[in-house]
Amino acid sequence: MSFASALHDRGFQLALLGQLIYAAPFSAVIVFGALFERHGYGMTVAQVQVAFGLFFVASFAVRLALASRSQIRHKVGWLKVAALTTIAGLVLLASGHSGVQLMVAMAVLGIPHGLTFPLAMALVAERRGHRELASLNAHIYAVLQVVSMALPPLLGATIAAAGFRVAFLLLILPVVVCGGMLQWRAGPRGSAPLPPLVNC
Repeated sequence: MSFASALHDRGFQLALLGQLIYAAPFSAVIVFGALFERHGYGMTVAQVQVAFGLFFVASFAVRLALASRSQIRHKVGWLKVAALTTIAGLVLLASGHSGVQLMVAMAVLGIPHGLTFPLAMALVAERRGHRELASLNAHIYAVLQVVSMALPPLLGATIAAAGFRVAFLLLILPVVVCGGMLQWRAGPRGSAPLPPLVNC
């Protein structure tokens, strides 16, 4: 399936927007997060490693919760949760000054990292046959690679001009835009109440 054809598929549109919600913040955290933590927070190398450890532990816990469910309902609703937690994490990271605030921010940012990928892949697979999944997933990865290559120079220039905190706050804009487009494309179905993430 060509990229132009894929763009006409509603499931692909929602999956792509879901991934783009977190694409820019994730790229920023991976490329510039350690530098921000060292120079903006005065963290040691060991403390930076702990912060990233919390990030990936939170992500793993969320993916484990998703894997425990045989079927994920209200995928768009959970992607909206990912958008809100991304915004909260970016605000905490940009406004915090203590080590505790940094650790909390990194843990919060790990939540959408755990949510977006499996939910997006589930949306792609929802209405498409197995033969088309490889092509659709490749298109999503191609777009994400463009973002991951284009963002670092832009963010680096912003950091040089305005500092780490302003640069990370500006990342809220693409989250809001992609989240708003996701809600618009999902329509009324995207406003359904969320079930528990794990069965109690």
